Amino acid sequence: MKTHHSQRVKLLSVLVLVAVVVFAGCIGRGGGDRKFLNFGEDALKIAIDTEGRSTFDSLQQFTVTVTAENIGKFDVFNVTSRLQGYDGITSTETPRAQLSDERSLSQSTLDRPQPDKKVAGGTGSVDWDVAAPFVPVDSPDRELILTGEAIYDTKSLATQRVVAATRTHVVNLEARGEAVPVMPETDALNGPIAIDVEIPVPYVKVIGKRNDFPVRIHLNNDGSGTLLNREIGEFDFLSKVIMKVPPGVGIDARNCDFVQIGTTDIGLEKTLIIDLSNNRQKLRLLEGGATRDMNCRLYADSEFVTGYNTFDLSIAVYYTYIQDVSKRLLIKGTEQAPLTIRILEPTEANTDDWIRNTVHSVKFEAIYQNIPVTTALTLADVRAALDGTDAEEIDLTFDTAQDAWILRVRTPDMGTASATFDLTLDVNFQAESGSDTENDAINYSPTP
Repeated sequence: MKTHHSQRVKLLSVLVLVAVVVFAGCIGRGGGDRKFLNFGEDALKIAIDTEGRSTFDSLQQFTVTVTAENIGKFDVFNVTSRLQGYDGITSTETPRAQLSDERSLSQSTLDRPQPDKKVAGGTGSVDWDVAAPFVPVDSPDRELILTGEAIYDTKSLATQRVVAATRTHVVNLEARGEAVPVMPETDALNGPIAIDVEIPVPYVKVIGKRNDFPVRIHLNNDGSGTLLNREIGEFDFLSKVIMKVPPGVGIDARNCDFVQIGTTDIGLEKTLIIDLSNNRQKLRLLEGGATRDMNCRLYADSEFVTGYNTFDLSIAVYYTYIQDVSKRLLIKGTEQAPLTIRILEPTEANTDDWIRNTVHSVKFEAIYQNIPVTTALTLADVRAALDGTDAEEIDLTFDTAQDAWILRVRTPDMGTASATFDLTLDVNFQAESGSDTENDAINYSPTP
């Protein structure tokens, strides 16, 4: 899913951040033991199968199965799958499916695993009935890479404790030889998107009534795939980010990427949000969908700090994620013709009565390299005959309601009394020819 460039950029970013962590630890950043980076991971283990084999003949039918197992920290929802890179593979289902369309897994909600109870994560699968692409017998075998995508809704959660202390409290601690408050690390439960929070170290100094401090939320795509905002159809977009701010902490709305909704009372919990209606540009991960920083300036109210106090910030990131898995297939050429013609009416099982010089219809379908032909056929491309005697072709149309071609012909003079004849249809398309015969399909009569 990700480009090699974005992966290199992301790797370089991680290495640089690690170097910053090491350097910050050396100079005593919060005691030097704060974990600066949390890492995310894929929520699903996915697999693609093609009936246990990877070699098929030209136009051979087979089934593609995509399976997904939840190995993450959360239940995942709206799990769907679609195929990419099918390169001539076509659906054989009725109605004919678009392989790039999403379809739900047999279970669209996959429960998280529970290792403590020895319960594995939920598993779901989905099938596609398909046919291999056409490969002529005198052409080299054709190799293609079939990719199955799993798309699902998930989240990442983090809590960051903020320590606020008065100068007097810190001085008294130092005088007694006790430790100065240290900012704890970010406590995160991550899906593929990792959350880390950067705040003042080692604590917020409470000096006056309002004590400002910056909060920077780092988001990194550590999974193997990419983001998709289903609502707007855009890649690299989160769905929404919510930060809960506890009582005693206020928001500087002019210096915040988030938009405050609901109460503004300093004594109550407050909600900040970034979504499609509020600062939507901040939902897009940068550097090829790899990373995004979100900033907000908060302040600790001194009335809520008696010497020393802690406040917990809660961050929730919601998103749709795409993972993929690929399989290499080999398609071998055969002598099967690329153009297939099938007479639908009349047939041996459903005959029709034709009288000399009267007009009747022949309904048929044309399949070229396993793809229905719905345009580009003309009267010059078709020939209908009764036991080798040509009928006069009058007009040819494609009936979208019946998903078939309708050829109107005039019954020829067969030079005989009433009899039963075979109906043969010959069709030319793109320098290829195909034919079908329905035995004893026509009950012929020279007169009514």
